[in-house]
Amino acid sequence: MDKWGYYGVFPNGAEQSSPFWGIKGILSVSGSYSPSGVITPDTYTPTTPATVTITCAAIFTQSYSWEKKEGGRWVTIIGETGKSIDVSYALGDHGQYEYRCKLTGWAGTAYTAPITITVTEPTPIISINADTTIINIGQTATLTAVVMPRPEYAKLIEWQQSADGVTWLKVGEGNTHSYTSDAAGVTRFRAAAVGYGETTLSNVIEITTRNPPTVEVTADKTEITTLETATLTAHAAYYHTIEWQMNVGGDVWEVIEGETGTTLEFGALIAAEYLIRAKVTGDGGIAVSEAVEI
Repeated sequence: MDKWGYYGVFPNGAEQSSPFWGIKGILSVSGSYSPSGVITPDTYTPTTPATVTITCAAIFTQSYSWEKKEGGRWVTIIGETGKSIDVSYALGDHGQYEYRCKLTGWAGTAYTAPITITVTEPTPIISINADTTIINIGQTATLTAVVMPRPEYAKLIEWQQSADGVTWLKVGEGNTHSYTSDAAGVTRFRAAAVGYGETTLSNVIEITTRNPPTVEVTADKTEITTLETATLTAHAAYYHTIEWQMNVGGDVWEVIEGETGTTLEFGALIAAEYLIRAKVTGDGGIAVSEAVEI
């Protein structure tokens, strides 16, 4: 009996009740039994970090092996013998990667058409904020950078500083930056997220440094009679308002009403020791002078 007249496949001359490759009902005269397959889908464009599953759909196939193109040659991926493989890409991986599947059946060996995986780098999105945007000379502002959607998308955060918003100088690295001012004015800051594919810039934050107010009081004389007056002068800077205060003992300072200028004519009807001081208020806060004893 001509065994090729039966339904089924008979490898190595041994009659089988069903094909060893698991597909039944194909006549021997119907055509080639060479293995064939296709990888679906045929293209991937992942952004790192990523893991891609590649699957081969094949017929007339007993075994699978996978190959990756390296340096113009196809190299077998050791240990990958299933219909699917997982390939992973870490941050820093980029470019095009080619894969194909080697199919082995009783009628021979064949290869799928290769697929190309185009791996791209993630783009970091960076923003910055500050715990304060107004400080006095000698005070410190702390700035913090946030990278989205994942912090590891930036391999480096670089801090930049500018006095005019045009020329920028690198002043530090890391997630935070501290700025202590030694002069009044406006200083601008931004951060650069150095990614694996490109570098992006954050928003700009302006830190305003103010001069704190200062005041010192002098008197033309510190001893007077009840019929005399002493002239006290407040030598103040970086202020808006002046308030004169008097203390006749204890911890309570009384405001001398109506006296808001830089000089004070002080006289008393009762002999005693009087402490006089000036309090000034400016954009940079409040300052109080040392007391003068009259």
